[in-house]
Amino acid sequence: MAKTDTLSIRLSPEMLAQLNFIANATRRSKSFLGSEAVGRFVKAEADIIKGIQAAQAQVEAGEVISHEQAMKSMRAAIQRGAKKSATV
Repeated sequence: MAKTDTLSIRLSPEMLAQLNFIANATRRSKSFLGSEAVGRFVKAEADIIKGIQAAQAQVEAGEVISHEQAMKSMRAAIQRGAKKSATV
């Protein structure tokens, strides 16, 4: 089994009641469910931060286009799509 550490958290009575409900319904421990939830949250937040950092690196490297260029490109793509739809 992988080494683990302990983390204590405070939950509102309502949240604890919901956690107890899920634990009983799924026959999982509150600790297991908490670990799963924290794991999902940490992965999602880390992915967001990595995306922001990658975008910041692109900006610093000059790999950006102006808002006007982006809007012009999107409008052209929408028009191409509309023309395709009209011919179908």
